[in-house]
Formats: sequence, C-alpha cells, structure tokens
Amino acid sequence: MREIKFRAWDKDNKRMCEVVELCLFSQNATLAGDIKRLTTSYSSIELMQYIGKKDNQGIEIYEGDIVDCSTKFISHIYEVYWDDRASQFRLRINGETQFDKTYSCLIVRFGEVIGNIYENPELSEKVKKGGEK
Repeated sequence: MREIKFRAWDKDNKRMCEVVELCLFSQNATLAGDIKRLTTSYSSIELMQYIGKKDNQGIEIYEGDIVDCSTKFISHIYEVYWDDRASQFRLRINGETQFDKTYSCLIVRFGEVIGNIYENPELSEKVKKGGEK
C-alpha cells in the first residue's frame, strides 16, 4: 500500500513543517514545528504530497522539491509537480513537462533532492531557465 503523507510550507513563519493532521471539515491543518504544534487554516499553508519515492540518498521526495537528475549524459535539475491531466507526479524543466517513460527511474536511480521551491527560490529560477546546473 502506498504511504500518503504531506508536508506544508507555513507562509506566515516561512518554514517547512510536517503535517500531523488535516481536517477536511474545518479546513485546518495541524503542523509539527520546531518546538510545538500549530493549528492553522489551509489558506496559511502550501500543502505538498509525498510522491511515494525516495532519492538516491534515502530522502523522501515531495511535490515542490527540486531534484538533480544529472548523469553522464544529462545535467539538469527538475521540479517535481502533480499533473492533473495525467493524474501523476511529473518532472518540470523550463516550464515544460518531461513525458519520458523513464521518469520514475530518473528519480529513483539518479535523482537527489537539492531543495524545494519555497526554501530555495534560486533553484526554482534555474529550473525555469532550462534546468542546467
């Protein structure tokens, strides 16, 4: 069975938090912070789902992560995102999606999480400019 987990970017405090609980009825989330738990509304956070894969260092990969997929043939970084049309997680580079059938292999075999779009906006800019390191 696939593990379903979330993390959240706390917009007010500018930090990444583990999501402890999501309440669909009240649209509140309970986040685990550095010292205590915080309950906040969905509008104060950006939710990111765990994609069910880990990088080659054993780090869990979430949507919004920036992944280095360099091999001896390519040298690019990608943003992981959810594609509603394809109903799956995809890699984005230069504002475009990569519809390569080896998508999962790139992340599992060669990928390394090097940041995310919230804590590392400079990496997000590199992805938009073509993803070259």
